[in-house]
Order: sequence, then C-alpha cells, then structure tokens
Amino acid sequence: MHVACSYHFAVILVTRPFLISALSVRLARLHHSLSAGDPSEEVPEEDQAHSRLAAACIDSAVYMLQTCLEVHKSGLLLRNMCILKAFIFAAALVLGFSMFSHRDVDSEIDNVFRGALVILRMLASQSAQAAHYLDIITKLEAAISEQRQRLAAQARQRRSQYVSRIFSLNDSPATPRTQSEGDDEETINATSLLSQSVTSYSWLHSDDGTAVAVTPPTIDGTLFDWEGMDLPLWDSFPFLAESTTI
Repeated sequence: MHVACSYHFAVILVTRPFLISALSVRLARLHHSLSAGDPSEEVPEEDQAHSRLAAACIDSAVYMLQTCLEVHKSGLLLRNMCILKAFIFAAALVLGFSMFSHRDVDSEIDNVFRGALVILRMLASQSAQAAHYLDIITKLEAAISEQRQRLAAQARQRRSQYVSRIFSLNDSPATPRTQSEGDDEETINATSLLSQSVTSYSWLHSDDGTAVAVTPPTIDGTLFDWEGMDLPLWDSFPFLAESTTI
C-alpha cells in the first residue's frame, strides 16, 4: 500500500501545477457563463496538454484513495499511520479542488472524497495532525456544497426568467440571507411567540372549572395590556435579548 501510494503521490506532485492551471481556467469560464458580463469579453481557453496532465493528477488521487479504502475495509489499516495521513490529505485536496471547479457531479470522485474523510476520522482518534487535516477537508467539503448550491441556483434563475417562487415552508431559502436580515426575522419571530404564549394565559381556571379573567398587571405604574404588546415594550427585558442573540 505504501509503495502504491508513493507512486501515485509522485504523479500528483508532478502534475499538480497543470491541474491548478486547468481548473483555474475552468473556474473563470464557469463564472463568465453564469454572470451577465460583456459577451465580447475574451474568455480564456484551456490548454489541451494541461487538461490531460490535470486528468492524470485527478486519476492518481482517486487511485490512491481507492487503495487506502480497500485496505481500510479489509481491517488491515493501523490506527496510527504517519505517512499515510499526509498522502490522504494531499489526495483529498486535489479531488476537492476538482469538485469545486466542476459544475457536474462525478459520483466516483464524490464517494472517494467522502472515503478520505472516513479514514482521516479514524486516524484522528490518535493523531492531532490527522484531526487538523480532517478539519480542513471538512471545511472544504462545506465549501464545495455551498458552491454547488450557488451554481444550481444561478442556473435555475437563468432558466426561469419569467417566474419565481413566492411561497415556501422551508426555512433555508435558495438565496442566502444577510446576517442583519436573519437577526431581524428572528427578533420578530421571538416577539410573536412570546406574545402568543403570554396571551394564552389571559384566562385561568378555578377549582370548580370556571374560567376567570386575569387582570393585566401593572409595571412601573403603567397598565401592561396583553393585547397591546409590541416590540418596544419588550426591548428592556434581558431574557428576550438573550433569546434573540442565541
């Protein structure tokens, strides 16, 4: 396994500069195709020789991780592999950059990339360096997922120029909200829930089962009417500030 990984890692080192060059051009072309830029603007062309060497780099990373996954599934992989975790990290970075730069999803590359996370998670139990590698690859996976969602939303928007979605029960819309918008909405929702929960206690039941109206309390000499509760009356309460901050 170490001999095979050393071979594939050597190929990755030689071809990785061409991979960066080819994928950078693909990212530029992808951005240009999805943006409303000037049609006369010159689009960079991809060098065919660089593309072939970039494909060799990706294939080497796939083969390396497939070999490691086979050994891991066979139960022969040790819990502390100093060189192997560096090999897996380098191969996962190559595949992650490739996945980030492509609009289409390759199931084989995706499965191997997730397999690298599985192995690093196993090695992280006894290695702080493997845990650091795992954290980086996990953040890369999150960036890839966000990039794919953004590309899908932009492509859908370009297709649907005459209609848009006006109602959804899903709390995570396709268009990301800003932090201020999210905070404002959380404040309004929290105030509404508190108002409803307090209003429900306007009537209490006595021992004989009859409903008894509860007189609104007085705070600082001011009648605290449940029906007239709004946001300014709640601004001074610390527990509301904590709930909206959380």
